[in-house]
Amino acid sequence: MYVTSTNLVHYLIARGHVTRHSVVSGEFSVTEVAGRNRSFRVARGDDRSLFVKQIKELDQTTIDSLRREAVCYRVTSDRRFDLLSEITPSFVDYDPLRHLLIVELIVDAENLTQCHRRLGSYPEVLARRLGKALAAVHEAFRELPLGELDESLFPGHPPWSFSFHEQDAHTLNPALQQLLGIVRADDRFCQELDSLRDGWQADGLIHGDSKWSNCLVSPDENEQPRIHLIDWELADLGDPLWDIAGVLQGYLSEWILHASLDNESTPEEFLQNFGDLFSSMQPAMRGLWRSYNARLTDQDESPERVLRCMRYVGARMLMTVIEYLNWSGGLDHNRMTMIGFSRKILCDPREAASLVLGIETARQDEPTA
Repeated sequence: MYVTSTNLVHYLIARGHVTRHSVVSGEFSVTEVAGRNRSFRVARGDDRSLFVKQIKELDQTTIDSLRREAVCYRVTSDRRFDLLSEITPSFVDYDPLRHLLIVELIVDAENLTQCHRRLGSYPEVLARRLGKALAAVHEAFRELPLGELDESLFPGHPPWSFSFHEQDAHTLNPALQQLLGIVRADDRFCQELDSLRDGWQADGLIHGDSKWSNCLVSPDENEQPRIHLIDWELADLGDPLWDIAGVLQGYLSEWILHASLDNESTPEEFLQNFGDLFSSMQPAMRGLWRSYNARLTDQDESPERVLRCMRYVGARMLMTVIEYLNWSGGLDHNRMTMIGFSRKILCDPREAASLVLGIETARQDEPTA
């Protein structure tokens, strides 16, 4: 059974999530949300609205993704992790037969991209709250006995972008084939990706896809920003710094995509002067990094951690380009610049640390490819 905006009401009544009274009284409403899944916002006439997600494609990868997300929401709704109750949506129901997940809807929320564009700025206070939220998630998950997780769902594999250069070109669309050719033609680019993949450590459960669209902002009771993390389909055992890198690269990608680039200059020429671009962003990026480390008292700004995070930023930016090309026509000027940024950060994480976080590191501490 595939749910629709018409038959969803009957399903929710049967599962005990909606009362007939709320439907008859007119307090019930369903709004379909566009996306790769069948998704719906459901108002029930009380303080707890629902978000319903059902997969469209019944392949094993997609089925496992929804199961993985359901496990994560169950974990974050566990009483052992009360700290996470305001960071992640509350788990409501999971139907493995219909491949359908229900969580509490975060009301009056916008994602981080929408928030920054509405404000026209990158507030440091927002970045600091996001850093604290990610730290709270990672801190709580370190207390989770790994034996409680299904190894088939959480195998601890390195992020797939680390192995992009080994993809079969025949399985890719023309735009991705072009990108693959660019990466493969650069030995240093490939070596850096190999180095990240070979050095990957699965230290704990991470979100795995902490891009801006998966970070929601809503007002708390004092009209201050509250951070929420959604879409846990790519959660896995991994390095928590990968989640930090996902947010940091969002700042850099946002600037590149909306900067007034001179189309007559090459991406390489543009990159020669990219130090000035961080004047409006660096306080937020450094604030995120510092607030994250301040909460995790056993962590610090050691050169090894800083440079590892920067290299992840480079790899995550490559992933952002790949995700875009999966749905677009081809490589434009902005995406070519992003590829240049990705390589530059991977190959010189020390300079990236200085520009992104304002942290200087000694040369001997830089990891070698």
